[in-house]
Amino acid sequence: MNESMLKGLSKPTIIGTVLQVGMILLGKVSPMIGQNFAIGGTSIAAATGVIASMMAKPAGMGGAAGGGAVAAGVSALIGTLVSLATGQTPMETIAIGTGSSVVAGAIGGVVGQLFAGKKS
Repeated sequence: MNESMLKGLSKPTIIGTVLQVGMILLGKVSPMIGQNFAIGGTSIAAATGVIASMMAKPAGMGGAAGGGAVAAGVSALIGTLVSLATGQTPMETIAIGTGSSVVAGAIGGVVGQLFAGKKS
């Protein structure tokens, strides 16, 4: 992953973080949202991967997967820490939520490459 790609990941990471933290805060007032953090957080992570792939313009599928994984993983980790701090999830959710989001972000990164028409 080169320096320009890392710089290109800042906006997607911020977008993903805002969405993750927003979901956590909404989950505090809506039990339905709170009960679906796993699906919602993983979906946000996949979308963050797509956004990262399309915004950071990585070279190839590996770069897209890596960039998506980084952006989604960082945003999910922050969201999970907020969830932990607000008492909505237990400590083990940090590893589970972040890990599943890294995988979803990597998949999203590849999907973003395919949408952008880059198959290399």
